[in-house]
Amino acid sequence: MTTPDKPVAASPQNHRWGFFRAGGFDQVLLETGDDLLALGTLDQKLWVALSCPVAGIEFDRRTLEFVDSDADGHIRAPEIIAAVEWAGKALVDPDFLVRRQDRLPLSSINESTDEGKAVMSGVNLVLTALGKSGATEITLEDVSDTARIFSQARFNGDGIVPARASGDPALSAAIEDMIACLGSQVDRSGEPGVAAETIGRFYAEAKALRDWWEAGRKAEIRPFGDETAARYELFKSLRPKIEDYFQRCRLAAYDGRSASLLGPADADYQKLSAENLGGSVEALAQFPVAVPAAGKAMPLSSGLNPAYSDAVRRFREEVAAPVLGGADALSDEGWAVVCSRFAPCEAWLAAKPATPLEALGEARIRQLLAEDGEAALLDIAARDGAVE
Repeated sequence: MTTPDKPVAASPQNHRWGFFRAGGFDQVLLETGDDLLALGTLDQKLWVALSCPVAGIEFDRRTLEFVDSDADGHIRAPEIIAAVEWAGKALVDPDFLVRRQDRLPLSSINESTDEGKAVMSGVNLVLTALGKSGATEITLEDVSDTARIFSQARFNGDGIVPARASGDPALSAAIEDMIACLGSQVDRSGEPGVAAETIGRFYAEAKALRDWWEAGRKAEIRPFGDETAARYELFKSLRPKIEDYFQRCRLAAYDGRSASLLGPADADYQKLSAENLGGSVEALAQFPVAVPAAGKAMPLSSGLNPAYSDAVRRFREEVAAPVLGGADALSDEGWAVVCSRFAPCEAWLAAKPATPLEALGEARIRQLLAEDGEAALLDIAARDGAVE
């Protein structure tokens, strides 16, 4: 066991250091709070070490991570000096820094400094959360389980709002919807929650969906009323084959020599002849919807590829007839009219907001916006973030 030598000459700041000898070296004694506060004046040649890792040493890692201000995994001399200077400003008596006690009287916190005020604010938050608001001291046990502390506090200073912290069933349900759609952040209590950014995004996307739905009620977007969606799907499914048909007809009109090449090749039919077609029409799906020719309208009832005949007949009844009147064939110009009738609907569908909120359904989105919880939730997040 080593014993301290007598104090040596004071530093320029008039602090008198004590030394002891160990391992063949003279080492500085740190016995008082003043010793710690004077570390900034001690020649670093006298320091035993100027760096140590945050992990892997016999010291509380969370404390070391707090001291490691640049979070690089190592604590260096300037960080030690800054830490003790901060602690000295937070305490009335710096000797509390060297007392091996597991508790701190509240009276020892220096509320005349910004550092002390911040510490007292945190102490009050912890004690209130633990139901000990009348306590005159705070213990190591009080502050050890942060998850337990913050699980008891509605506001804990991180700006993240768990569902339970809203204090209102409707707002809690809204938070749960946000988490389901947009993901969550972990609150200091360990619970999933949402921050102001998520709240703002959620309501912005909900309003965008509502506005999109409202726009979809316009007559030009619903040319077939409540049947528009189903008839648009029929139109969309046939469009590639109808466009292909008219393009082949245009090519035949451009150059008659191509006409014989625009339908299925003889080899394709020979291949079919070797198959048992039965009731299947899948083998015909690659063929044109009808036999093309220069200037030829597309038949709507007869002369159709069996793979598409049923769909084309439905198209005739549900789309072509209401738009063009009864006809057994569809001209190139008539097809352009049909496409123009669906164009507003198609543009509206293309403008649909890309958001995971769609999974909530229109009724729930409208309910959330009617409840108008955005301002209340943003206020809760702001109040939570303002807690020191």
